[in-house]
Amino acid sequence: MQDRYWLYQRENGVFYLQDSNPQSFRSGLVIQFHQNAPSFSRGERLTVCGVSNASVLVWDERGRESALPLHFAARFQVYEAQTLQIAPKDKIRITQNGFTLDGKHRLNNGAIHQVKGFTKGGDLKLSNGWVIGKDYRNLAHGYCQTSHVAQSKTVDRVFVAQSKESLGASSAEEFYVSMSRARETVTIYTDDKARLAEAIQFSGARVSSLELLRLHVVASIIDPFDAILREKANISSAEPGPQDLKQEKEHSTEKIQPTEESRESQQIKSSTYSEPERGRQGISI
Repeated sequence: MQDRYWLYQRENGVFYLQDSNPQSFRSGLVIQFHQNAPSFSRGERLTVCGVSNASVLVWDERGRESALPLHFAARFQVYEAQTLQIAPKDKIRITQNGFTLDGKHRLNNGAIHQVKGFTKGGDLKLSNGWVIGKDYRNLAHGYCQTSHVAQSKTVDRVFVAQSKESLGASSAEEFYVSMSRARETVTIYTDDKARLAEAIQFSGARVSSLELLRLHVVASIIDPFDAILREKANISSAEPGPQDLKQEKEHSTEKIQPTEESRESQQIKSSTYSEPERGRQGISI
């Protein structure tokens, strides 16, 4: 059976921030609503046909022209229409939630399926018996995935491509996900082993606002033992005022000479010190 060229949609990264500026659009882009909006329903697909300084004109699947409601930009996504070559036994990945042609089975974002063939009408048949309509465009090849998409998946062998260009997205958590997907072997391909080994030493986990506040308090304490002594002695740790700073400066100019009593106490303390018995385990901090 010959290959087929499947029309699919690749998400346009320019619109990740839900841009509502008409100048960001161009003719040929595909608009798909994921929530209902005035005059547009969820799942409806439109094509940009014209752009002006104040509006964006779109065509629906029947060729009717209308203005895109830019103030509802959070309810639609913008894609670029491209072609995807698909053949039987290929692995494909679902890139957006949807349903099969008969509406009985849900297509989950990130799911991997194997192509069995095509119907006479051009629909896509999967190896599990499901049929995806030819108008369903949220597909991609499923041979490689990001570590984020690969979460909860397990395979026999894993090949990780992690060059120095992706070090900005590398972390201990990301590397753990990549390594733990395999049952048998993992092979890592990189062009900078030293920098990769350094990047995966750090955590990329997000912290909450309360955690940031705790980090700020901890960072303000230089010596943790000093904080313990302050608490036991009930000494205020408030910031010194101008008068305190003046007195501290005056006292700092005076030299303190050790007395005879302090010398004698130091000698007594040094004479009472003894070496620990051999065989005992010590803990160094």
